[in-house]
Amino acid sequence: MNLLALQYFCEVARTESITQSAENLMISQPSLSRTIIQLEKELGVQLFERIGRHLKLTTTGLHYYAKVSQALELIEDAKREAAENQGQVDKRIRVSLFATSMLLPELVEQFHTIHGDAEFEFSFFSKEWEGIQLSHDSNVIIFSNPYTVEGYQIHQLMQEEICAAVSISSPLANKNSISLSELKDENFAVASKGAVRMILDLYCQKTGFRPHIAYETPDTNSIVSLIACNLAVTLVPSKSWKSILSDKIKLLHIHTPKIERSIYMGVRENGYISRYTKDFIRFAAEFYHNLS
Repeated sequence: MNLLALQYFCEVARTESITQSAENLMISQPSLSRTIIQLEKELGVQLFERIGRHLKLTTTGLHYYAKVSQALELIEDAKREAAENQGQVDKRIRVSLFATSMLLPELVEQFHTIHGDAEFEFSFFSKEWEGIQLSHDSNVIIFSNPYTVEGYQIHQLMQEEICAAVSISSPLANKNSISLSELKDENFAVASKGAVRMILDLYCQKTGFRPHIAYETPDTNSIVSLIACNLAVTLVPSKSWKSILSDKIKLLHIHTPKIERSIYMGVRENGYISRYTKDFIRFAAEFYHNLS
């Protein structure tokens, strides 16, 4: 076992793919596979479940990843801190994003007015809680459920209303507010996964109906287009999605039940945080506060 093997293991844990990891690491797939198999043999445990071409961390693998990624990050922290002590500024800001990704371009653009040379490294995960457990190499995480995350100090950034999005051609567009039950006979366009999808499923169930999912896609722009063409409706966060909605879509308040979500930021409690990252943390908190 060596440092390189542990770095390879962490990359495969993040991508859940030998093919993608080998491409990212610029090594051959057979070489990477041998490294992972050898690591499992040395440890005497199974770190991954093989599901077709994909790999998924076992429970043991997940715990091992948490420890190893923290250890590797401490090594990187030491290197970055030593460099900054020698006058080399660490301009890279590492963020794991699980919510409000639509606001990302605006947030980064505004931050560049302060630090035009800032560099960003973003991590995205399809499953929020699982992804948060894999985010130990990020100094900042932004998410939408009130988790307690070991090693991070949690701050609430904002609350936002969840609204119904309908086409301006829909009869529903004549209203300004509706009850959720009024959508029970509508076709829905939804994301395949994610926090907003979880909210939709949960509140429709609480209201007593199962939404008719006519369109399911990971592409947010496709969802917006389907709604604009009056082919479907959906639920959207009123602030996070505002920038991508067209003038052919109207947002309706939902009065029964009232649906809101909170956005949180987690900041690493231990380890080195660069001056640029500290500035970003303060800036992001103010950015979200202004949206509220």
